[in-house]
Amino acid sequence: MPAWHVSAEKDLRAEAAYTAQLAHPDTLSERDQYAPPDALAEAGKRVYEAHCAGCHGMSGNGDGPDARKYRPRPPSFAGMRPSFVAARQVIQNGVAGTAMPSWPLLTPQEIQAVTYYIRSFYNDGTAQRSTTATTGVRP
Repeated sequence: MPAWHVSAEKDLRAEAAYTAQLAHPDTLSERDQYAPPDALAEAGKRVYEAHCAGCHGMSGNGDGPDARKYRPRPPSFAGMRPSFVAARQVIQNGVAGTAMPSWPLLTPQEIQAVTYYIRSFYNDGTAQRSTTATTGVRP
């Protein structure tokens, strides 16, 4: 990899941190979980259906009934699997320049549960989408 001399030190640190985390799977340790996986999945599904499905769709494909109203369109979780940290930040703060609002009334437990649930929609392209996205969770 060639040396980069154009990035600010802050950017280089962020790039190094991102690269380093690629080697570590983004999972929740049992110690960090607010509930067992089945409870997280069920609670996450309820939060998702109440607050997220209108834009992101019931299957997480970014095709909810309100999705057409927005540019850029809501992303599909079938093609992305946000980290727990990144998803929490988006849910808490929203995304500037998009229709994604912040959700300040969601508790940390609800945010963790919905993040756990949306990660279940991820399909890395190697398999057909399964029904686990609506009936269970692939953490």
